[in-house]
Amino acid sequence: MTRSAPYPSNGQPGNGRPKGHMEIQLAKPVKRYVLVVCAAGIGLFAALVATGDLRGMVTARFLLFFAFVLLGEAIPIKVPRQGEQDEIITSTTFAYALVLTAGPVPAVLAQAVATLATDLSRRKPPWKALFNACQSTVSLVAAAGALELMTGVDRFPIRITSGHVPAILVAGAVLFLANNLLTATALAMAQQIPLAPYLWRDLRFQAIPDGVLLAMAPVVAVVADRSLWLVPFLALPLAAVYKSAQVSLENLLLVGRLEESLKDLTELNQLNEFQALHDALTELPNRTLFRDRLHQAVLSAQRDGRTAAAMIIDLDRFKDINDTLGHHNGDILLQQIGPRLRQALRESDSIAAGW
Repeated sequence: MTRSAPYPSNGQPGNGRPKGHMEIQLAKPVKRYVLVVCAAGIGLFAALVATGDLRGMVTARFLLFFAFVLLGEAIPIKVPRQGEQDEIITSTTFAYALVLTAGPVPAVLAQAVATLATDLSRRKPPWKALFNACQSTVSLVAAAGALELMTGVDRFPIRITSGHVPAILVAGAVLFLANNLLTATALAMAQQIPLAPYLWRDLRFQAIPDGVLLAMAPVVAVVADRSLWLVPFLALPLAAVYKSAQVSLENLLLVGRLEESLKDLTELNQLNEFQALHDALTELPNRTLFRDRLHQAVLSAQRDGRTAAAMIIDLDRFKDINDTLGHHNGDILLQQIGPRLRQALRESDSIAAGW
């Protein structure tokens, strides 16, 4: 799932806080939105704790699932995305599995504690950690509500059968959409961009990985019913995905460094070519390039029955300038003459230095 809050930390669009006057204008609506989401999350959490069944939190299953939720938050899968890197949080699988096997209260508590612990350990501002925890709470409660509505079951755990598959899929979709909508709205407001295109781009990227993670949740629940010792084996595919994503990211970084090296090499070759054919002081074509252009002009004139002309310009008493004012001032004079001569000529004419 997405784990982002408005105003990330490095100053780029989508990854940093606006500065100056724009920040003042932007802070009010975004902060109001963050406060609304946090208030909703805290309110739902308090209501669940006050009215929910807490017995599902004192079982070996809860402790095992909570460990995987915490591990998924602490070690996200970094994946390449449009030349950059993004994160996929694997805690989604086990948080949703907790909804199915223990109910919303243990799931919300496990996800909130894991989110707060990992975000604060990474030195994120407390309000960002709270926003992430609260938007996860709202999303999980929405999924649990959809599950209860479609199955008619108001008590957990659910004994999963084939008849529950449509409800589980719909509830998973609700969890996915709620999570991404809450986060994308904050980021779109912070960046002052339309929500719809931003959300569409994010959903297209998140749909496949999050869909796979959510689809694994009922599998984890069914396996846990059979034996908790089998659950860790389900983490092996996630480990394989994690390793594959690491390799992909390393390849992306390698390709990026290679492209930068090729760009530097191209620029260096262009610079060397320019320096080989131009005067270092005036940046006018040197004798080599002038001879080539003169030869081409003569051939073109012969072919078309026209004439070509070459003019040699000398600077009177230039030696006196070097002797009295110094070579530095003489160089400055030459640098001023070159651009003025270019402005006086046509684009089809050539001018050179050092002839």
